[in-house]
Amino acid sequence: MVRERVVVVMAFAVATLATSLLPPLACQAAPAPCERPTRGHHQYRQPVGVRRIVVDASGGGDFLSIQQAVNSVPENNTVRVIMQINAGSYIEKVVVPATKPYITFQGAGRDMTVVEWHDRASDRGPDGQQLRTYNTASVTVLSNYFTAKNISFKVS
Repeated sequence: MVRERVVVVMAFAVATLATSLLPPLACQAAPAPCERPTRGHHQYRQPVGVRRIVVDASGGGDFLSIQQAVNSVPENNTVRVIMQINAGSYIEKVVVPATKPYITFQGAGRDMTVVEWHDRASDRGPDGQQLRTYNTASVTVLSNYFTAKNISFKVS
């Protein structure tokens, strides 16, 4: 019994010594204190300022349509662009491309500011093929750091 105990203690000591002398495996290594694992995501970069744009379908703003306002944002934008979208029903298909980050759509209220488009999955696209559900969205956002407040997106 004493001999078995000695063998177990020695095996434990050898295993402890081996783990302290050998470099850790890549999966066991702890990240450096200044590095956080990103799990495939990129690190957030703060925008460097704010730009305000007013969208008003009746002509009282900088743009008549939301897509015109999105098109006015420069590619690889580094400024938070707040698009104040006044009350109304905007019947248009809006695409925010991946090259235009930091855009905010701010409406006048979820029941007062509505963006809608009337595509159906069975409609034909420009190539003659059915659109399918994925391509029928009234608003498609491909960019990072997009925000929407007090606005409704509707597919009729």
